[in-house]
Parts: sequence; C-alpha cells; structure tokens
Amino acid sequence: MNSSEICLCDQFCIFCAGGADFAVSAAAVREVADPAAIVAVPQSAAALKGLCHHRNEFLPVLSLSALLGEPTNHDADAQFFLIMEAGDGPWALPITRAVALEPLEIASIEDIGGDAPRPVVMGTASFRDGVVRILDADRLYQTAVDVLCDVWSNRESPGAAQNSPVPFHPQSSH
Repeated sequence: MNSSEICLCDQFCIFCAGGADFAVSAAAVREVADPAAIVAVPQSAAALKGLCHHRNEFLPVLSLSALLGEPTNHDADAQFFLIMEAGDGPWALPITRAVALEPLEIASIEDIGGDAPRPVVMGTASFRDGVVRILDADRLYQTAVDVLCDVWSNRESPGAAQNSPVPFHPQSSH
C-alpha cells in the first residue's frame, strides 16, 4: 500500500465487525451499547438496516458492509451497537465487540484528488498482531445519507403520482 503520510493521532475506538478489525476516532463515539430491536424502513437502501429505539431516541442503524461496498456481511454476528455522533444526531453501527481505546499510528491512503469523494476508509494502522482499517465516521454517515437520498429520489416513476398520498396543506384560519 502506498501511503502519503503517517501520523500519530488521538484516541481511536477499535472494534471488530464480521471478523475484521476497524477503528474510528473516539471523539465520534458516544458509547458501545447492547443492541436494540431493529425495525426495517420500507423502500430503503441496504446502507440502512433500519431504526432502533435507544435511550429515548430513534437511531438509524447503518450497515457497515453496504457502506464499504463489500460482500462480507460485517453485520451478521453483531452483539453490540457502536453509537456515534453526526451533525444530524446519533446513529448506530452493529459491531461484534469493542476491542480497545488507544492512539494509533495511521498510514493514510493517498489523496485521490479531483472531485472524487473522500473514501470511507481513510487509512490503516498496525494493532497488536494485525492491521485495522481506519474509518472516517463522518464520511460513513454522509455516504449513507447520499445513498438513501439517491434511492428515495429515484423511486419516482411516471405512475407514482397516481398512487402517492395527497399532500397535506393546512388551511389558514384567519
């Protein structure tokens, strides 16, 4: 792997999902929690596993496999939720287990340049006897938002207007 830079960064939450090791900035992590029941969202993309209710909030539960574009089902053996913060609020990622909270020396992936989107995997790091992929938590969330917006905006079809509900327009009471 070619790397453009190596840096010692702040604390990272290292976790296992589907037999692979990953890490995200600890600053993006709210907590590791027991999983809650997931309710599927009709007509959504694979990136959204569904919604769960956690501590009086409804959280989107995202699929790591779908966000990484990998056939491996990283969500299959999930025993916990990694609850993370985004600009729009908290969200959950199913994980097998949390491994550690440690600083990591990251080998960054070379900049792809141009107008290409930032990658979800921003680098790798050695950890114990293996290599962890460092994930950009903000990019994970934004990728899910982009995918869902694309899927839902493309659901429109010529016949959809006939079957769509009538929009609600409140009447003013002057």
